[in-house]
Amino acid sequence: MRVSKRLSSGVLLLSLILTGCGAKAANPQESQSPYPVLRIHVGDVSRMSQLPLIVAQKLGFFANLHLSVRTTSKAAPVTVSTPGTRWPLVGWVATRPDLMLMAPIPDPHFRLRALSGLPMPYASGVASEMVWAKAVLSHQRTRISAWHPMRFTEIEALWKRHHLPWVMVNLAEAQRLHSIDPKSVTLAWLGASTGPVPAVAVSAESEGPRVSRFLAALNLALWYLRTTPPGTVARSINQPGLSARAIRAALHYQYWPATTYPDAAAYNRARTLLEAAWPAYGKAAVLQDARQALKEFGK
Repeated sequence: MRVSKRLSSGVLLLSLILTGCGAKAANPQESQSPYPVLRIHVGDVSRMSQLPLIVAQKLGFFANLHLSVRTTSKAAPVTVSTPGTRWPLVGWVATRPDLMLMAPIPDPHFRLRALSGLPMPYASGVASEMVWAKAVLSHQRTRISAWHPMRFTEIEALWKRHHLPWVMVNLAEAQRLHSIDPKSVTLAWLGASTGPVPAVAVSAESEGPRVSRFLAALNLALWYLRTTPPGTVARSINQPGLSARAIRAALHYQYWPATTYPDAAAYNRARTLLEAAWPAYGKAAVLQDARQALKEFGK
């Protein structure tokens, strides 16, 4: 893929968008829209993982590609979620699971295997991501005695009193725990063990050019995240929990792919890690929309 030309064209498009030129950004929830409507369902994934989608909505990238995106709590032609339940897959939104193992005090000799036979408390908000944690621990021959979901408010209260030896949370929650107690440390980032995987994927039924435009807008959002200071990103979206510090950390941990293109290596890595009965890549992924999205992004 000749990315450099597409990026230079993307720069021009982004400049037009952010200076107010081009098509006017529309509220995706407005009942009246001059553009074709695409309904999507966003699954139970962290807001940090779906940040490209939030950016595309907030900055009007969908509207600038002549598309109106509306989210629904029910089934929709397009789903953004952890993979494995909807097919076919047409793209990736995040390629690292949003999972951090936190402790109130440092342990330079810590290894995941030290958790064998011990319980694992985790924030209820990361429940959908725990499939990755269980897979990583299983491959490292670490047997957890019991998994305990907890409300994050409970975790915060216990953290203040140092009554939790460790806990599994997402990145935004990890930042919150660190603000409660600056001595808090990250014992393990699970994404380092998984490598790039389709942590958050886009699955779609046939929706014609609307899907490729949707992916093209996400490509533009991914480029924006890579090239814009985290502070500017945080101010532009103004979302609780998505601070400049958290976004900077997510960029450091390479949460998001360069483009939405659903590469085979990430898919097969996840299929092996999860030991999932997923179809072979050639049957699970449809590449036509992702390829068209790259062309749209390069216009």
